[in-house]
Amino acid sequence: MAVYNVHAGHCPQGKGAYGAVGILKESVENRLVKDEVIRLLRVEGHTVYDCTCEENTTQDGCLRKIVTKCNQHNVALDVSIHLNSGRNDYKGDNSTGGTEVWNYDTRTKAISDRICSNIAKELGIRNRGTKYNKNLYVLNNTSSQALLVECCFVDDKDDADHWNAKKCAKAIVEGILNKTISSGFSKPENPPKPVNPDGEVKDNAGMFQEKEDRTGEVSYQGHLRQIGWANWQCDGRMIGSIGQNRRIEALRIKPVNHMDVTVHIRNIGDKVYKNITKDTVIGTTKQSLRLEAMKIESGDTVYLYRVHQKDIGWSRWCVNGQWAGIKGKSKQIEAVEIKVADIAYVAHVQGYGDTDWMADGMTAGTIGQQKRMEAIRIKSQHCGKVYAQAHIQGSGWKDFGVINQNTVIGTVGEDKRLECLRLKGDFEWRAHIQGTGWTAWTKADGVVTLGTVGQSLRLEAIEMRKG
Repeated sequence: MAVYNVHAGHCPQGKGAYGAVGILKESVENRLVKDEVIRLLRVEGHTVYDCTCEENTTQDGCLRKIVTKCNQHNVALDVSIHLNSGRNDYKGDNSTGGTEVWNYDTRTKAISDRICSNIAKELGIRNRGTKYNKNLYVLNNTSSQALLVECCFVDDKDDADHWNAKKCAKAIVEGILNKTISSGFSKPENPPKPVNPDGEVKDNAGMFQEKEDRTGEVSYQGHLRQIGWANWQCDGRMIGSIGQNRRIEALRIKPVNHMDVTVHIRNIGDKVYKNITKDTVIGTTKQSLRLEAMKIESGDTVYLYRVHQKDIGWSRWCVNGQWAGIKGKSKQIEAVEIKVADIAYVAHVQGYGDTDWMADGMTAGTIGQQKRMEAIRIKSQHCGKVYAQAHIQGSGWKDFGVINQNTVIGTVGEDKRLECLRLKGDFEWRAHIQGTGWTAWTKADGVVTLGTVGQSLRLEAIEMRKG
């Protein structure tokens, strides 16, 4: 089975840089299509990541967040869902605007042709065909092959009259998989009685957290269905259960210093808790409302966290500001793990700016996009003092001495590549070099350098982890 990234373009309707608005609203309809595409691909047994930006941000900010999410996964295809505009036909002229699919190059032509043909046939609209553009941000910056689907025109009455988000999604999936699929729904003659959407609790099944309080650098506990507040755990240990259908309804967290937490709660939506303490109840109790997703933000500490969701499993490890868990799927969080990262780092990339914080072996920078790293910042949390030297294009070696999270190792705004680094600290690291690829993992001993000098080769990405 394959792995895919799927996202709806633009910010949510009414927030930041949302999509085109006409008879249809792009940021509303493309999310309906996106959700159905993901559901149908999963019904067929494929792994799918939702890389949609649901934040209130600028156009550039939205695009960067989408691409960052996409590039965290190695996938067969990135699929970007949009609706087109520019027809200005609000009365109808008996001629549809139609559908088209944009590609970076011809590698995705066969899939693109099928999607165009399928949507046109399914909706009864014009087939505008496969098109190419190397300047579209998502197509140009995603690591995997990508295509951008313009389903129909928001400002064409004829298109709007033919519009059906579920039919469009099915047409897209059949184009991707090159086969006819079912809708994934069954309609038995005698449908079963409704059951609890969170399932019946299975007390003796699966796995349950430790039943002894443990506290450490960051400590946390969960309010669990039919149990209440369970024991405190800490530093990456699991709270909750796996395989018991036992939702987590609330959390308490004892942070290192400052921490804000946002959770997505059934029937409530996103709720933000600022400057939490160990006594802050994050979520609800006595209301039988599950937590469905969470994110942590902190100005002084970089955290890693992940959640286990019913029928989905463990999320990836997330870093400050990233959502752990999938919203909008009505799937309960059943387990949580939180820890302080050993070492965190940010890359400043050509034409992109600062990446998100990455930590403990994650990749900061880009691969396969021919973009230089111009600077990095490093935050050591468990790796002692860090010393840094950098060889910078046109400047040579520069000694930054003992650095902190605000030290810019390199340059910003000068269009100069980082060419070589020498680091010292209680960690190991590796670098991705233009034309060479990844170096071996290397101890940061303050002697060994990674990169080149005198060859005009850029550093493109970096990874660090505690040795």
